[in-house]
Amino acid sequence: MTTTINRFPGPGWILRAFALAMIVLGAPAISPTARGAAEENPGSKDDAKASLVTLQAKGIRLDEALRSLREQTGNPINDLRDPFDAGAANPMMDLDLEDVPFLEALDEIARRGNVSLTPFTGDGSIGIVSGAPPDKEFIAYSGPFRFELKRFTIRRDYHAGTATADAVFEASWEPRLRPMLLSLKAQSLEIRDDQGRAVRPQVAAEATEVVLRPETPSVEVAVNLEAPERSARTLAVVKARAEATMPVDLKTFRFPSLAEANVELQQGEVGAKLVGTEVDGHVWRVGLELNYPKGGLAFESFRQGLFNNRIWLRKGDGSRVELNGGFSTTGGGDGRLRFEYLFLDVPGKPDDYQLVYEAPSRLAVVPLEFEFHDVALP
Repeated sequence: MTTTINRFPGPGWILRAFALAMIVLGAPAISPTARGAAEENPGSKDDAKASLVTLQAKGIRLDEALRSLREQTGNPINDLRDPFDAGAANPMMDLDLEDVPFLEALDEIARRGNVSLTPFTGDGSIGIVSGAPPDKEFIAYSGPFRFELKRFTIRRDYHAGTATADAVFEASWEPRLRPMLLSLKAQSLEIRDDQGRAVRPQVAAEATEVVLRPETPSVEVAVNLEAPERSARTLAVVKARAEATMPVDLKTFRFPSLAEANVELQQGEVGAKLVGTEVDGHVWRVGLELNYPKGGLAFESFRQGLFNNRIWLRKGDGSRVELNGGFSTTGGGDGRLRFEYLFLDVPGKPDDYQLVYEAPSRLAVVPLEFEFHDVALP
């Protein structure tokens, strides 16, 4: 069996490289089996509801508003601006948000605070950076997802006598979720110009499927189109339907001591076993085994998708240590999947910590819809 390993950027990368030498590297992918299994159990919008935010205050500071969003939703947000930068202001604002979806509330706070947002933090959080706040014009929300029309480009090949276009959408989602796959089928697009003429995809049956990574809660999706007629000045409507393959019904396993071995916990049909922890200098190697019904739908579905599971260490005072050394698959069979997780430079001893692990019990394909109006053509 080919070993797959994921590694995370940050301090100690030389140690990680040495500790993980001789292991075959690769990027996890969603297998056709996992995708097909999820489609046999289609989800609904209820499987991926947006976190709702209520924040009604006058004169609230930017950092206080962001803290409230974190506490209400569990979504990590980090201010990446230099605290010594004179431009890194902490302005006051008046907010009247009641049961507003998280991403919509975050955009509103960013606009009022005159800051920009970035998903490229490397740790799965949303970053606050200096720059222009998000524009409302071509942003749409669908459940816990946000879609933005980033670019519409027209190309003319004078030699071949052809004209084509590209529409590029950015999809982002609440970091607390770990969607595995985003699919957008060309045939689901409805694009019409200001004279009612259809702008069709170059290939009607084309489907774009993108594997999603938890460390960056955002991805760009491009769709190839025929070019609009020259007489068109705008696209009157750009409407699309997408699907997200999501792990749902998360089970949380809490092992009382990281120092114990062969401890098994069970929740419904999902079982988790802490095999043991090996201390190798500054590296703690944590062996974990998951158990799904042998030959069942869940086992085949999660054989690839489990790579996005959350795991962390928790001390008695409530502080936590996130996974910082990556992980690898170490085998599987008979309904069991085995992993090794690496924690680096953890202070104290293994018996100072609990181990907390999250695993889904099923997958669901969740429908998403978004649309834009009056898009100016280049």
